[in-house]
Amino acid sequence: MRYLFLTFVFFIFLSCKNDQTKQTDKNQTVTSQKIKDKEEITVASEHLIIPNKQIGGIQLEKDVKPLLAKLGEPDFSNAAMGKALMTWNDVKNGTLSIFTSQKMGVEDFSRIKAIRSRSDLFRTKQNIGKNSSLKEIQDNFNVEEIGIYIEEEEAYSLYVDNDGIGFEIDDDEVCQGVIILGKGKEPQQFYIPFYDNFHSKN
Repeated sequence: MRYLFLTFVFFIFLSCKNDQTKQTDKNQTVTSQKIKDKEEITVASEHLIIPNKQIGGIQLEKDVKPLLAKLGEPDFSNAAMGKALMTWNDVKNGTLSIFTSQKMGVEDFSRIKAIRSRSDLFRTKQNIGKNSSLKEIQDNFNVEEIGIYIEEEEAYSLYVDNDGIGFEIDDDEVCQGVIILGKGKEPQQFYIPFYDNFHSKN
């Protein structure tokens, strides 16, 4: 009788151990999958958006001349008082606009002060960019709606994070464009604004 009891306890022990092993393997598989998923959304440097710094290889505060040599003449430009706004209609399958400023009498070149892109290839490290939902943006950035603008008869809400990034949101609460600028700045405040028809919420 005692032998049967010990045999029963032994089998219970083996069963519990196997269950623990299976659970450990399951946890390791889930962890490995999470790491794999994280690696799969890694953004290449040439497409990386960094607030207050860059969109792809275009960086704030850099001389605009190398960019002009690479992209050629813009499809649209407006300049006054050492400031300029330039737009290319097809850069990475979307429009690209930059705002530049020159320190007259101090520097003989213009610096890039803001970058706006409507290409879905450019993404932040959180994989946020064009076609991201407003909720995804709010989950990753401390954005505030600062106003509404009209472009080609469509209305967009502009959400800005003071750390140097803004998002153009359509009526379906989907991002259609991203702006990179200096911390604490707002794109409608530039001498030549990105948005001609802007209505502030304040």
